[in-house]
Amino acid sequence: PELSPLPRARVRLTDPVRPDSKRLHITRAQVVRCAPDGSLWATPASTQGSGMLRSMIGVNALVEVPPGTATLPPGTEVGAHLLSLL
Repeated sequence: PELSPLPRARVRLTDPVRPDSKRLHITRAQVVRCAPDGSLWATPASTQGSGMLRSMIGVNALVEVPPGTATLPPGTEVGAHLLSLL
């Protein structure tokens, strides 16, 4: 059977995120729904190295950080793959 893709959503960053200058970067994050508007906010995990599997504990999304040279400020909207339904 074919596996369905992860659900996608638009989220806003709670913290500044520095992008890679040349490629898309996937950041582990905890996403929560905020009241009263129902917007989704993503807090990046503190460690992001490829060998840091411990950083998957407590996250529920993989956030797409587009390539660029400027740090993304809090409130920036980006795409995310949700690992669990909110």
